[in-house]
This record gives sequence, C-alpha cells and structure tokens, in this order.
Amino acid sequence: MAYLKEVTHVDCVAGVHTLTLSDVDDLYVGDSVRVSGTTNDYDGNHTIDSINTTNKTITFTQAHADHDPADVQGQLIVLVKWTDDDLVEEWLGIDAATVNDTAYIAECVEAGNEWAFTKRLQAGYSDRAALVPSPAVKQGTTLYAAMLYRERGAVDSFASFDSMAVAGGPSMSLGRIMQLLGVNRSQVA
Repeated sequence: MAYLKEVTHVDCVAGVHTLTLSDVDDLYVGDSVRVSGTTNDYDGNHTIDSINTTNKTITFTQAHADHDPADVQGQLIVLVKWTDDDLVEEWLGIDAATVNDTAYIAECVEAGNEWAFTKRLQAGYSDRAALVPSPAVKQGTTLYAAMLYRERGAVDSFASFDSMAVAGGPSMSLGRIMQLLGVNRSQVA
C-alpha cells in the first residue's frame, strides 16, 4: 500500500484541517491522500497544502465549521496518480456505457495505480506516488488497469468474443507490463 500513516490527532480552525500523523516521511505538498476512521469532516480524499516535519502534521483546506481538537485513531493513505480513467478508456477504445462501467473503470484505475506503485517499491525504486516516474511506467500502469477492466467476468484472463479461440484465448500482458514498470529484474542506477 502506498505510504500508510496513522492519524492520531485532528483539529480545524477557519476551514484549515490539521492532522497529526505517526510520521510525515515520503509525504509532499500537493499529494492526494485518503483519510479514513477519523470523523466525517476529516474523512475523504484531500490534497496536502502544507507539512510540518517538526510537529508531524499536515494541513488541507475544506469548508467546514471549526472543531475542537480531538485524539483519534484513523489512517491516511497517499493515493497513487500514475494513470487515470481517461487514459484507460482511451486504451480500451470505448466510452463507459453505464454508471456501473464508469465506477468499475475507476476501481481498476485505483487498483492498477496501487499495484504498479507497490511492485516498483518492492523492486527497490523510491518513487513519489503523485508523480509518474517515466512514460514507460505510465504506459505499464495504464495497461495493467485496462487489463483489470477487460478481465471483468472472465476466469483467468481478459474476456474474448472469439468462440473459436486457439489455445484458450488471449493471454495476459503481464510480461510486458512488468518490463515497462522495470520490475522483476535488477534495478539499474
């Protein structure tokens, strides 16, 4: 999971929400984050406006009434933004036909972003979640998210409309995706 942090304290003054975290390592101003397990006024997706490394706090702005400071037990996850719904739809060559299709593409994009980030982290890379490291990684992440969408309703690989499929139908593109992400090989400095 891309940088999971514990939220231990919350405060809101004049629409500026301040969260005290377990640590602020690997967080950057402008990162998109998801907060959960605190209160409704703090939970949700936000963009970091400032970081205080001394106090281990971050801030984001959102229109809410002031709140008294409170100790909480919540979580903050940095959201990976290496591909998006539009890129996946472009690759698929379709527009989402229904609200359910749109929602499922969004889920595939989030899963693809998270998977690609985690695989690169496991391979020894130190990437920023908000900034795609290269065009190849962007393409690999997009391919993976699109592959997840195309596997909808299939047993082990993306669905095919070919009733006479040879050797079990199309195979996944995982080898190409791993190559584009630069994983399953030695890291090159």
